[in-house]
Amino acid sequence: MNNEKQMPLTLLDACTLLARETVSLLEGFDQIPDSAVSLRSALALVNSERDLGGGSLLAWVDAEMENTKHFAETGERTESLVKLKTPLKRKTSPGAAESIGQKSFVQMCV
Repeated sequence: MNNEKQMPLTLLDACTLLARETVSLLEGFDQIPDSAVSLRSALALVNSERDLGGGSLLAWVDAEMENTKHFAETGERTESLVKLKTPLKRKTSPGAAESIGQKSFVQMCV
């Protein structure tokens, strides 16, 4: 890849990717994967140190986590705040979500 054509990634850009990946881990599951909790914690840490647009990224992740909890309790799906295109087919086992989510985040950052 030609370095001259690369654009620098800002902290807000990186946190937006982090929030997107966190939310994508929640789609299609009735429980919150540990990796999503870890990514949310990282986002909260950065948000506590730097202004990331008034906490809207963290609010988005929290709302989607609440939607996942609601689905687990009631079986009712709630429409996501943002429709994400998911290039990978999700498997139904929680362990599969963990490994798929970690791979896709790494691929996004490379």
